[in-house]
Amino acid sequence: MLLQCLTVTLIGSLLSASNVGSKQAGDKLTPFSKFVSAVCKPGFVVELLEEGTKKDCFDVSQTKQHLSLSGSSTIMTPYKQSVGCVDARNPHHVIGSPGGDFAEFVSSFTTIYRFNKNQKYFKNMSKNKDYFFNLLSEFVKNMPPGRKFYLHTTKEAISSVFQKSIIPVELKGEKLTRALDSLSKSKNNGCGHIKYMLENPDKYFTPKELVKGFLQAFWRIYLTSDLRSKLQVDLYEGKLDAKAVVIVKHSASKDEPKECMDAFPAFVPHPNKNSTFVYHPQAAKVFRNQIVIKSLLKLLGIKENVYDRFVEYNDALHDVQMENTVAKVAEGLPKIAALFRYKAI
Repeated sequence: MLLQCLTVTLIGSLLSASNVGSKQAGDKLTPFSKFVSAVCKPGFVVELLEEGTKKDCFDVSQTKQHLSLSGSSTIMTPYKQSVGCVDARNPHHVIGSPGGDFAEFVSSFTTIYRFNKNQKYFKNMSKNKDYFFNLLSEFVKNMPPGRKFYLHTTKEAISSVFQKSIIPVELKGEKLTRALDSLSKSKNNGCGHIKYMLENPDKYFTPKELVKGFLQAFWRIYLTSDLRSKLQVDLYEGKLDAKAVVIVKHSASKDEPKECMDAFPAFVPHPNKNSTFVYHPQAAKVFRNQIVIKSLLKLLGIKENVYDRFVEYNDALHDVQMENTVAKVAEGLPKIAALFRYKAI
């Protein structure tokens, strides 16, 4: 299991954006004084309860240093911002899940497919070369204004497909076909989680053709469609060298306003030498169950009362895939639970 550390709690308050530079507010801060945060609702600030110490766990002082240096300049919600990958090379603020938006979408589609693969919703999937493209295009098109659909890779992986790691503005014909084929191969994928999904369909309980189909659909949108503006492609570089796994969880209270329930402080996985994997399990759950599953049921025309069953399976599938990826890239790393809640001021 991910959270096996004994706990010691350290509490620090985060300033609201309106209090930036206020000496009085600054004087109230504890070890997390370098945090400056927006708020989910005026009058509420983030109270961060950083837990997780054990003799073999990440040193608390280093954890505090990492979190302070990465900071939390914004509160993010999966309804408005992308769910990025947990990848420790990410230099930007993120609410993270393995593989980000793309992996959550594919796994959610897999959940529905496994329960309905012999029904009308999927009977033309293998015959229609535009099936994945059309479905993903509709999903991306219907995302909230300003929200982008995320996928990351690496400059090294992209350089295997495109010269000098430069992704073309547009491709057509045979060049496009060759590029899409290359981009959907595991060796040319810079995201470890997606790479493992391609290489281990049995362990990840996800048919390889689904992962390949949606990878090709994503890149086809990016290379040929006006919807490119609704996609986010991040290119990371360098060796993956994480020091710990930080699990950011919302410890909600009954006094919190509803605007805060699905809002999460974002952290930077790679602010310094203390790079960490940053994982927001609750944010990922909101995205895959409240956004992806519901959207797919509508797009596929599935009217049966099956939502609760899909959610239960979808969460179980995510947990299995998460554990498989952790075993590959984070085995033996200390696990830190960063718990937070919103508090009235």
